[in-house]
Amino acid sequence: MAKEPDLFIYNSPADKPAATYLNDLFRMAAENKVPDIHFQWVQGHVHIQLRQDGQLRHFETVEPAMGKMIDTKIRSRATMDLSQHQIPLDGRIGLRYPGLELEVRVSLVPSHNGQKIVCRLLDQENASMSLDRIRMPPLVEHAFREMINEPQGLILVTGPTGSGKTTTLYAALNAINDGTLNICTIEHPVEYVVKGFVQINVTPQLSFALGLRALLRQDPDVILIGEIRDQETAQIAIQAANTGHLVFATLHSNSAAQAVPRIVDLGVDAQTLASVLIGVIAQRLVQTLRTDIEHEWLPINDVERMWLKKNGLPPVTGNIPFAPSKDSFSGKCPIIELIRSDRSVRAAIIGGGGEMAVLNAAARQSQFDTLGQSAVRMVTDGLTTLGRVRTLIKDDSVKPAVRRIGDVLIAQGLITFTQANQAAELQLRCTIEGKVKKFGQALIDLALVSQDDVVNALGYTEGAVEFLNELAATRKINFRALKDTVELWRTERNQESIFDMLIEQNLISKESLYEEVYCADGYGSPAGNSSPLLSTGVAAVAAV
Repeated sequence: MAKEPDLFIYNSPADKPAATYLNDLFRMAAENKVPDIHFQWVQGHVHIQLRQDGQLRHFETVEPAMGKMIDTKIRSRATMDLSQHQIPLDGRIGLRYPGLELEVRVSLVPSHNGQKIVCRLLDQENASMSLDRIRMPPLVEHAFREMINEPQGLILVTGPTGSGKTTTLYAALNAINDGTLNICTIEHPVEYVVKGFVQINVTPQLSFALGLRALLRQDPDVILIGEIRDQETAQIAIQAANTGHLVFATLHSNSAAQAVPRIVDLGVDAQTLASVLIGVIAQRLVQTLRTDIEHEWLPINDVERMWLKKNGLPPVTGNIPFAPSKDSFSGKCPIIELIRSDRSVRAAIIGGGGEMAVLNAAARQSQFDTLGQSAVRMVTDGLTTLGRVRTLIKDDSVKPAVRRIGDVLIAQGLITFTQANQAAELQLRCTIEGKVKKFGQALIDLALVSQDDVVNALGYTEGAVEFLNELAATRKINFRALKDTVELWRTERNQESIFDMLIEQNLISKESLYEEVYCADGYGSPAGNSSPLLSTGVAAVAAV
């Protein structure tokens, strides 16, 4: 078989301009990180659009004569039938430039006035992507690495098309690929080719379910499923995860928590899902600010302030980056929401509470931020702008009902997002060293807040209820009165401190309450170290 040429070729001087045009266009698109090129034929003319920043932008209109040659070149290179104009066609193109190798996925559909070709550019450099190169908050990366090193179970990655799901998954596979694992993928289509992986393309004759059943007879250790889209595929994926295989799969949902009811709706038993699920990642790709130029920092405007409020996020104090020009950006990184399947999450799944129950259970995990919280942290760190974030995360996202110490302290203006990150990094360093340091204690150790500040913030969180229940168990507070107060707090007065409510009712004095918190678990007086209870229910990354 003859070797495929590196680029589009011409057969005569007449078609040379078309070959040159396409070679230059695809190179330019790749260098500018354009994921999709659209060619739309309307009455012979070709309207070319490039997808940038998630939006289609007009690039150029080509005359009919050139358009006809472009059609022929793309069809020929993608091995599409040159004579077929009545049915959709799919193909693939490989392009090799000096220092750059591209795989192009081609989709052609006939339209009323002509036809439409969409070319998805797949940079093969991503096939060898290291997990280190995907920017994640420290606690998120630490949690994700622990997840992918589990011997068996199910890991879901969710997000819209173009959100970087495949890149994240292949980075995970590369991280665990030590040469001793049989790693198999089934995708529609295979986007990144990796030496040593068994990779299967879904076709009209080979469905996800059929290919997955075949892979299970190949003694796999790790299986990547390009997408769970039907009941049969979902059932086989769960079966594989439950029988000694580590299964990665993508799913379409708006958030990590929403992935759970979505897969249950496909007919998966909730208890079985809870037993095999390791965790879920939801992500979006946001453009990042260039680091080689200065950017203006301005106070947030009214539209941005309203977006924060609708997403349940506290106001941002201080200035944030502003970048009016698209030339201010270079590259992209993911906004990540990661849920680990711990005891509380499993209980929420089995209980059938749906997205909200899973979200509230996850909201107390140390690595967890909602997409909105994660995005705001990136903005305050100077990585991107709120304008870019708002195009990706709408203002109707589901917000957790659970408040955390970090949430409260930021809302009170006692710490900033950056300071919350500092505490998270300290917490992670302690974790790596085998030590336990809660988020509130990390803030105190960094001299960012006082013990009283943390105890006061605890009163606004579910962690306070856990602590108060312990006091009731030792009869230091009336159990029935506490139960009634907790119910009132949760249903009508959840923006208040439950500690203040109890003090108002004379169920306990402020001095006694604070002393109990300080001394919990034998940590001594207020002059000593603060109790681990000071951080119950805290998320440590950004703590938005």
